[in-house]
Amino acid sequence: MGSTLVYTGDKVDNDTNKIVFVIGAYRQGPVYINREIVTTAMHPGEGYTFATGAGGEDTFLIFPDASPNVAGIIELDKGQIATCATDYATGDDVPGIQFHLNPGAILRNIQCVDPGENVDAWSPMCSSSGTAGSFMPVTEPTLATETDNLGFNAAATVGDNAAAGTSILVRVFLRQMYYLADPSAAYTDVMCIEK
Repeated sequence: MGSTLVYTGDKVDNDTNKIVFVIGAYRQGPVYINREIVTTAMHPGEGYTFATGAGGEDTFLIFPDASPNVAGIIELDKGQIATCATDYATGDDVPGIQFHLNPGAILRNIQCVDPGENVDAWSPMCSSSGTAGSFMPVTEPTLATETDNLGFNAAATVGDNAAAGTSILVRVFLRQMYYLADPSAAYTDVMCIEK
């Protein structure tokens, strides 16, 4: 026997007063890890990686633009800051939603840059956004045309992969849950952890 699931309920909202974690796969709760923020202040909904070098795994660092090593999302701790729009300071010990510990979880208030167009539901989101800590829908990189030879050689060039949203080694960390008409600005949205 089969069954059909029809969704007609309310959608998850973005609300800076609510925690980032909404619900885990199979209705599980969150698994957090706490680390100290280093180098740059961060706020909930931004992505983090770990600092390099000895002991780097014991700290959170805002991920650099186009990093392939995004590890998770900063969570709101109302004991330290008021809302998701408030920065934690460097040196603060904060909770993080580690991707590999929360596969399939739904998150809100995820920081995204202006996509420049409509964003479809379930769009893959990457770290190549032009802004550290923020995500952007994946766009296909363009390969340059090599007209002098039929095959690739040392003179062949790859197209413009410096543009936000493009990367040859693109990683999909999150997927946008709902359709969004072009916001024409940076925005926050509801995402599902891809990993």
